[in-house]
This record gives sequence, C-alpha cells and structure tokens, in this order.
Amino acid sequence: MDRKSGRMVRLVCVCCVCHLFLQLFFFPDSDMTAQLLNTAGIFAVGFLMRPVGGWLFGSIADRVGRKKAMTFSVLLMSFGSLLIALTPTYQTIGVLAPLLLLMARLLQGLSVGGEYGVSATYLSEMATSDRRGFYSSFQYVTLIGGQLIALGIQLILQIIINRSPA
Repeated sequence: MDRKSGRMVRLVCVCCVCHLFLQLFFFPDSDMTAQLLNTAGIFAVGFLMRPVGGWLFGSIADRVGRKKAMTFSVLLMSFGSLLIALTPTYQTIGVLAPLLLLMARLLQGLSVGGEYGVSATYLSEMATSDRRGFYSSFQYVTLIGGQLIALGIQLILQIIINRSPA
C-alpha cells in the first residue's frame, strides 16, 4: 500500500506541475492556447505507450521476476523524470526542448504501463484468497484518487494564478 500512495503523490505532482509549468517553458510563448494543447498532446502520447509497457514489462517479469521488472520500471520512470528536469527551455534550445519532453513522456508512459501490470499481478498474488479483490482494488483507488486530487489542485492553482496581478 505504501507503493500505491507513492504513485498517487507522483500523479498529483506531475499533473499539476506539468500543465502549468511545461506549457510556459517548453513551447513558444506566442499563443497560450497552443501551449496548453501542445502540453496535452505530449501527455496523450505518454498514455499511448502504456499498453506497450504492459506487454514489455510483463514479458520481463515472466522471465526474470516481478521484483527486477518493477525495479527497472521505477528506474525508467526516474530517468524520464530526470530528463524533464534537466531539459533546457524552448527559449534556450528551441524545438529540441519539446522533442526531449516528448521522449521523456514516452519513457514515462512505457514505465507506467509496465508498473501497472506487474504491480496488479503482484497484489493479487500476495493477497490471501479471501482478500484478493480488496488488495487488488488499491491499485485503482489510488490511481483515481491521485487524478481527483491533481484536478482539484490544478483548479485551485489556476484560480490563484488568474487572480494575481500581472
């Protein structure tokens, strides 16, 4: 359950920070709507990699074990996050900035897809037969909980930012 709480916190942080931060620093500042749509597109591509990650990491887990597959998945997520953190802004490196952001999101999507499938299997295997559904539900509950918290924080931040004098 601690691992699932970590996923919720990560999802909250990523969703809130990315839409507000990434649109300002990784895309040309000529049109704010275009910035927001570009950021949403980068996020969408990351989600498209999840099924590939599930297939890839499922195969890895079957061959070398769930622990190694999950460790590799976390390392891949860390590398994708580090790439986002270290990528210079659009004003510094131009079009390379959104391309590096895209690559990082592809790695993160691949990683999450692998983590989701492997952890679901692990949760159902570690639970007793009479509590299997209960333990397995934590994965989905923390996912949706994180999304709802992220949405709430993003709405609050948008209200605060829009009220600030420019």
